[in-house]
Amino acid sequence: MSNTQTTYIDLPGENVVTNRQKSKLKVILRNHRDIILDIDTGSGGKLTAQCDSLEGILPKDSKFDRKTSFYSRDNERIINRGKALIFKDGNSQHLYVSREFEGVLTIVSLE
Repeated sequence: MSNTQTTYIDLPGENVVTNRQKSKLKVILRNHRDIILDIDTGSGGKLTAQCDSLEGILPKDSKFDRKTSFYSRDNERIINRGKALIFKDGNSQHLYVSREFEGVLTIVSLE
């Protein structure tokens, strides 16, 4: 009998929530969906990426929710619903969303 318990997370940086019953814990990252943003409008301005719902912009929330949060691989952080990731026009961004993602990813130019 193994003394290792396995649990899964959907995005890097997600808190591990489990009822630990064994002495060792193995955390496995589930398959996520990759989104590559490679936008160059030539303006040199800034762009934002944020998750909205079908009904519109969600209020800011510090809680992680795999249905409305995404992970920025380039910034190595989770962007929670209603918060924006700001990046420079012409710079690509690599995002991960969980397989349960139900939000609308909105990209806006801040010129």
